[in-house]
Amino acid sequence: MPPSKQIPQPVRELIIEKWKANEKQIIIAKDLRLDPKTVIKIIIKYKKTGKSCVLPRSGRKRITTKTEDKHHISLVRSSRKETASQITAKWNDITNKDVSTKTTTRRLKEKGYSFYTALKKPLLTPVMKKKRLSWAREHKTWTTGQWKKVIFSDESRFCLFNDGCQKVVRRKGEQFHPACVSSQVKFPPSVMVYGSMCTYGVGSLCFIHGNKKQ
Repeated sequence: MPPSKQIPQPVRELIIEKWKANEKQIIIAKDLRLDPKTVIKIIIKYKKTGKSCVLPRSGRKRITTKTEDKHHISLVRSSRKETASQITAKWNDITNKDVSTKTTTRRLKEKGYSFYTALKKPLLTPVMKKKRLSWAREHKTWTTGQWKKVIFSDESRFCLFNDGCQKVVRRKGEQFHPACVSSQVKFPPSVMVYGSMCTYGVGSLCFIHGNKKQ
């Protein structure tokens, strides 16, 4: 059965005004071309609440509790690279409920999470990270004049085919979180290029054929 059409607020107020003026409900319904049952319901609701407007409805009861929602967020934080279906399956195992994937997505959005493509970065070992941090600390007080004497150079890989992308669940601003990045290693087929830059501009790209250490 289709839902009944909601009576506009000005009409509701007019019904109450006529009723307060001691007009009969059947006459009010006839004048406003409404079903008498509709007029009666509006008047009864006004007697109970003192308002003629439509009160906000509570809506459907949530299928999950606050505790279950906390378990859900814990699952997400422990494995950022799982799909909504995988997260839902684990959540259902914990709660013994039949929660849908859409519910999982809604709960994520409530807490500020969404699915993003993982940020790609070079695969760094703890030793490499330590060396880079140490280098940054040693040079943090360098002046502009000192940096003008430096040429930065590095090689980079350009894939001939699509690497694919990894989706992760995170909040805005968490793109550099270790669990939200996709570590990259160098595999063929690809093309290696060597480039440089300094204060005065960038150098030309050089294609590397074979092992650049040779």
